[in-house]
Amino acid sequence: MERRINEVRKRFKDFGIAAFLVSDIVHIRYLTGLKLTEKGDAKLLITKDNHYLITDARYEEQALKENAEAIIGGSKEQYKKLAELIKNLGGKTGFEAEDLTFAELRRLKKELSNSVVPDILYREFLSPVENLIENISSIKTREEIKKIRRVVEITDHIFQEHILDLLKPGIRETELAAEISYLGKKHGAEDDAFGLVVLFGPNSSLPHGDPARIRKLRKGDIIQLDFGYFYQGYCSDFSRVLVLGKPTEEQKKIHKIVFEAQKRAIETVKPGMKWEELDKIARDFIEENGYKFVHGLGHGIGIKIHTIPRLGDESKDVLKLNQVFTIEPGIYIPGWGGMRIEDDVLATKDGCEVLTKSPRNLVII
Repeated sequence: MERRINEVRKRFKDFGIAAFLVSDIVHIRYLTGLKLTEKGDAKLLITKDNHYLITDARYEEQALKENAEAIIGGSKEQYKKLAELIKNLGGKTGFEAEDLTFAELRRLKKELSNSVVPDILYREFLSPVENLIENISSIKTREEIKKIRRVVEITDHIFQEHILDLLKPGIRETELAAEISYLGKKHGAEDDAFGLVVLFGPNSSLPHGDPARIRKLRKGDIIQLDFGYFYQGYCSDFSRVLVLGKPTEEQKKIHKIVFEAQKRAIETVKPGMKWEELDKIARDFIEENGYKFVHGLGHGIGIKIHTIPRLGDESKDVLKLNQVFTIEPGIYIPGWGGMRIEDDVLATKDGCEVLTKSPRNLVII
């Protein structure tokens, strides 16, 4: 954990800051090992020579084990102590611009200011910083890759060994989603990585639709699954398409296009290429076949389900060695349904390794 905190310190000069305030609880876990329940439970202040974990009495025992100087107190006391530390640093403190809420910033500004109007003086002490932790965490170590491999193995196992047996006419979307969630935990996962996407028939045209209690599986339905789990702080993300009964020619055709778009993208992956170039390969193929591709090709995964790099047609991010990301082209037709195939991919020296091992073919039940 100290190595990660030192990586943060190395970036102080780039942002012109003397310290960095971490408010995102996922990032706090990444940097200290402390697993928190909800946003606002703690903050981490990293200075040149120390780091302070500021939280309440619920986490006191855990905080004291994390090799940080723990500051325990109620909310008011936490902000007061934090402001005192920041004022005495002799430079600006960067904060997570993408996470610190307006309300949190307002409270901190008030404690930092000696003026009746808090905005006047707080700018002397605070500076917004974007993606500092995300850029560090996007490059995976050997140990991190090992954990991601394990959570992907759990995901593959649930799909290949359990889900197919559950897909009987009459099962509801919500029932199947509940079973997938339970099975992941039963086989070693901490939790779901996100709200599971389990959609039947025309509902599958919604890329991130919620499972419906009233929708039951019927013969001829497309079954769009998109699920993943957390394991020791790292996540998987996985999508497959199935059909209950004999698929139609249109179902087979669209799946073949999505399959080929993903295959072409995977075969092109190499460190140093721009994400917009990779996105274009899949996007152009889908559009050349007469369909729209309405979202980005993929996203980074790791300590979060959506992180750097972000694969889209306007993404200027460059693929780096040991980043882990998804490749997930899809086609969605309102009133008919949708199909998306998604795999987790590791950038290697010579190209990439597809971590997901489940077959990508259209599964017929």
